[in-house]
Amino acid sequence: VFFVISGYLIGWIIMRDLEQERFSFLNFYARRIRRIFPALLVVLATALTIGWFALLPDEYKTLGKHVLGGAAFIDNFFLWQESGYFDISSKLKPLLHLWSLGIEEQFYIIFPLILYLSYIKKINFYFIILIFLILSFITNIYAYEISPTMDFYSPLTRFWELVTGSLLAACVRKRPAKRSYLLIDKHISKLLWRNSQKNNGRSLSLFLAILGTTFFIISITFARSTNPWPAWKAIFPVLGASFFIAAGPINAISKYILCNRISLFFGKISYPLYLWH
Repeated sequence: VFFVISGYLIGWIIMRDLEQERFSFLNFYARRIRRIFPALLVVLATALTIGWFALLPDEYKTLGKHVLGGAAFIDNFFLWQESGYFDISSKLKPLLHLWSLGIEEQFYIIFPLILYLSYIKKINFYFIILIFLILSFITNIYAYEISPTMDFYSPLTRFWELVTGSLLAACVRKRPAKRSYLLIDKHISKLLWRNSQKNNGRSLSLFLAILGTTFFIISITFARSTNPWPAWKAIFPVLGASFFIAAGPINAISKYILCNRISLFFGKISYPLYLWH
């Protein structure tokens, strides 16, 4: 879910800036650094300080390696070489969760360059993103059969989750998107309601939110600590998040569950909360 949302936001920002001819790699990475590094450095410094008093020498040495990996956004590679995410030993790694931040930042290095080159060569964003998604997903399925641990930590097998969000952003940004949305809403309205409704997108928004909720419930039923990475079953949370993004805030589910004050509060502090959890 986190990857899909990040991919959507980053894809939207890059495509918007490229289309407006104001994209700058320097500005893009400067914004990422200002957003990510301050809170991350505090967490890493705190882990080192507490570890100095609480850990044995060998354990502290391992912690130092993961602090370096977290600061350089390559901790997923270090963890890949160690134990699986759900092994007993993994529960004793205070910086284990930084694997996802590493994959996200590695995506930020590769994906903007791909979109920039496609823009220079006048290739449709939609086509490039779709190819990227398919190749990464196939790699995910293949790698799972070889090594579930590699499949979990490798950026090549996880990029498709981020790219799904970017693909959604590309579709939404297409000029006929709003017209198509309202056309589908007209037909969905006939299925959901007895009486005719205004063709304002609310029926389709509710339908997408229901689909998103359904896929999230299916995802929970597949979540097991004995299954380190669900491979193709990861489609369910990815689709759930995508449907909710596409639904927007105008349906009752999003409005009262995702857009209430409590949810918005935790959304605003989600990044530091993730770092400290």
